[in-house]
Amino acid sequence: MVKNKYIYDQFKDSASYKKILIEFLKHSTNAEVGGYRNYSGAKDHLTQNPYEIADLIFFLKNYELKNKFYFNKFLEIGFSAGITNTLLNKFFKFKKIVGIDSFKYGISGDVLISNLRFKNLVLLCSDTNDTNTIDNARAMSPYDLIFIDANHTYEGIKNDFKNYSPLIAKKGIIILHDIMNPEWTGVRKLWDEIEKTKKYKMKKIFSNGFPIKYGIGLIIKK
Repeated sequence: MVKNKYIYDQFKDSASYKKILIEFLKHSTNAEVGGYRNYSGAKDHLTQNPYEIADLIFFLKNYELKNKFYFNKFLEIGFSAGITNTLLNKFFKFKKIVGIDSFKYGISGDVLISNLRFKNLVLLCSDTNDTNTIDNARAMSPYDLIFIDANHTYEGIKNDFKNYSPLIAKKGIIILHDIMNPEWTGVRKLWDEIEKTKKYKMKKIFSNGFPIKYGIGLIIKK
């Protein structure tokens, strides 16, 4: 591997590359989830477990190669400051991104603006349950990849899945975040319910042993 090459462009399905990737991601994440950063309250950090997000990137990259299916259109429900969005965009170079968020929580304007740049991005600044929001998102569908990480109550995540999962393309993947977070039992409840339907192929990505637990769930139509 050429060590001075841009990390996003040198992906290789190997243990050596994964080690480099995890080390890189640790510098963007807080100690509570396995990273090196001290939590400052500024919300200018990646809210992902570095081991989990690395496994997700590996899975998606290999899925593209195996299925000759590429993640060109990305819908992110729960855009927040856009840090996860930027990371995934660096790896997959989406041709179109649609983000949805009502921006109710304290997010740094500077961080948000920096994560809007250099993307073909449509940002819907409204509640995910709003009829106009759903209609606008539907008008730009189907999506190859949908990431759901907004309202974490059971009713909230259930509604987001109900409203936006029909917008996924054939062979597309839906991602649920926080399926193992003990503070958000509604996400885990929905994940278990979806699993029981047996309508989907499902994969769980989880790294234990840290004070804050996330967990990433992948849902693929059979």
